[in-house]
This record gives sequence, C-alpha cells and structure tokens, in this order.
Amino acid sequence: MTEVKPVRLQLSRRNGFDLQAWSREVNGLPAVKANRSTKLGNPFAVTKATTARNGKTEDAWVVGSWNGPAMWIRPTREEALDISIRAYQAWIAKPENAGALAIARGKNIACWCDLGNLCHVNVIIELANIDAPEAREA
Repeated sequence: MTEVKPVRLQLSRRNGFDLQAWSREVNGLPAVKANRSTKLGNPFAVTKATTARNGKTEDAWVVGSWNGPAMWIRPTREEALDISIRAYQAWIAKPENAGALAIARGKNIACWCDLGNLCHVNVIIELANIDAPEAREA
C-alpha cells in the first residue's frame, strides 16, 4: 500500500468539467477550491500595471489586497508572485484562518493558476497537512 498525498489541481471552464471526478481520477482524494470565492483564496492579488519614472513608462507587477490599494510593486511577475505567496503564508497561518486550513486537510486543492507557476495552493497543501497522519492508503 502506498501513501496518497494531496496535490494541486487546475480549475477549468471546459464544458462538462467536474472537479470531484477529476480529483478522484488523479489520486482518489476529494478536492476543494482555493479561488477568491472561498476562504482559501489568496487576498494578495498580482496584476500587471505600468509605472512612470523619470518620464519613462515601464511595465510593473503590483501586489494588492482585497481590502486596500497596491502594497508592493515589482519589476517581474516572478518577484510579485513570490511576495504574494509569502504574504499569503503569513495571512493563512493566523488563528482566525485555522478553519479554512482544516477544510483543506487531506484533499487535493484546485485553483486557476497555471500548474507551472508559483501558487498559494502549495502553501495550503503544506500547512493543512502538517503533522497530519498519513493522508490515506490506496
């Protein structure tokens, strides 16, 4: 028997997409969404913007929050994603968010991010399953 660990899945708008069926096909575990419509969503959104400095307009990546203006501005998307994920890690670890992490324990987590990019779901999977008994045996 082998241990089945939760994984990150990508949501789809494809006609007929069934997250639970896809999740069970991947590794037999149920799935939960971690988009902004749920308690697991990342409130530190990354958006593309432009900045003007010394009369020159440049592309920039902005990290903001649900409740306020831009908090960080970075020249690359990767840097902005890194900040967003680190801010999310601190935010989701707060005691008032423990219930959200409990919902994710032992489940696959799905969001809209491309699977090849950095994502807050990796944080959820790690924190929700820390000190957890074996997820499940197949």
